[in-house]
Amino acid sequence: MIVNQNCAPAVADFENDGLLDILLGSETKLVHYVQDSACSPYFTIADDDFLGLNYLVNSSPSFTDFNENGLIDLLIGNDGGSILYYEQSQPNTNSFILKSSSFSNISMENCCYPACADFDNDGLYDLLIGDLYGFTHYYRQIEEGSEDFELISDYFLNIHVVGRARPAFADINGDGLLDVLVGCSQGGVNLYLNNIYLEVTQNVINLTSSSAGSINVAILSNIQWNVYENISWIEVDNISGQNNDNISINYQSNLSSHPRSYTMLIEGSGILRKVTINQPGNASSINKYLLTDRVSIFPNPCSERMIYIQTERDQEIEIHNIRIYFSNGAKAMSIDNNVRHGNLIEVDLEELIQGVYLLKLESNVGDFVKKLIIFDSQ
Repeated sequence: MIVNQNCAPAVADFENDGLLDILLGSETKLVHYVQDSACSPYFTIADDDFLGLNYLVNSSPSFTDFNENGLIDLLIGNDGGSILYYEQSQPNTNSFILKSSSFSNISMENCCYPACADFDNDGLYDLLIGDLYGFTHYYRQIEEGSEDFELISDYFLNIHVVGRARPAFADINGDGLLDVLVGCSQGGVNLYLNNIYLEVTQNVINLTSSSAGSINVAILSNIQWNVYENISWIEVDNISGQNNDNISINYQSNLSSHPRSYTMLIEGSGILRKVTINQPGNASSINKYLLTDRVSIFPNPCSERMIYIQTERDQEIEIHNIRIYFSNGAKAMSIDNNVRHGNLIEVDLEELIQGVYLLKLESNVGDFVKKLIIFDSQ
């Protein structure tokens, strides 16, 4: 195989016919070679300008299937700093369709050489991107099957080679774990064996109470790690550690009626783990919300010194006491003699003068206070 400078090969079997296909990126074009016969070391050019990408400078192809739909995904980096994303048009074909000219909106200031695989076997694909200065950037798929990747580290495993880092994945020592190889512009390949690990014993914590408390999570690791949390209702006692350890997560009471959730991050050597904490809403707040939402008071403003309080028929709300206060907080009256018609309560306000009051309802699901306006009709 003879092309111009800066060769960057990627190997797959497009047609699943036992004959390997090689895409060879170079300084001026992307060339497709097909294996002459099974196990043969010889390949023949099938297309000397594959996909018509001769405008790219130093194209760098990489095969993957990050959405796991059985179609080969082709990521092509280049010196322009972006990644082109092609997907096989159908199984067992050498035809590819452009899906994005700026994959996951990733933009590097210089060279962009990708490699994509599930490096840590967590079901989410890991994307490594080498740059002009010899650094390897680590992006991680945000969820299974997604085309969106988020930046985790600009210095994956602190890898730094001499110019034009070109990463690749392979299981070199046959231990079932993908290792990382990084080539560079001055020749040679650096090998980084995958013998690091970082795991958490609980990825999702579903709290059963809105009250404050704490919970321990075990971290299993052989590297240094850091915990990143940035929300007011959660505090972690130790935000960094090394090797196996426990972290204590302290959480405050949820005073809201709405449940809440937060995901904190644990990162070490470019490996990212997430712990999501779900806390239910406050039951008393929920009851007050239900009372506010399910009780009607009318007419309000009132000119006839008679109001009606109505609860929805399908709600088990029992009004025990009705109290009225002046706007300054002094009690104006308690309503003891009221007429009830099923879910409708008739309240006589004859003794009240024109003004603004606070109406307080005490019920089996909580208390409810609402402004009440009384005026004299003309």
